Amino acid sequence: MDFGVLANGDTALVEVNDGYALGAYRIAADHYTELVMARWRELLGAVKHDPE
Repeated sequence: MDFGVLANGDTALVEVNDGYALGAYRIAADHYTELVMARWRELLGAVKHDPE
């Protein structure tokens, strides 16, 4: 989540990104990879397959 402070002092939400779409920034590669893979597994688990 990214927030910003407006000229009037209010705080505003700028953007929210899902776990699979985050930049690594200063996260260690192994932790970043596990974060992205864990979220991807969650997304795949949400897919319903029709038995044929």
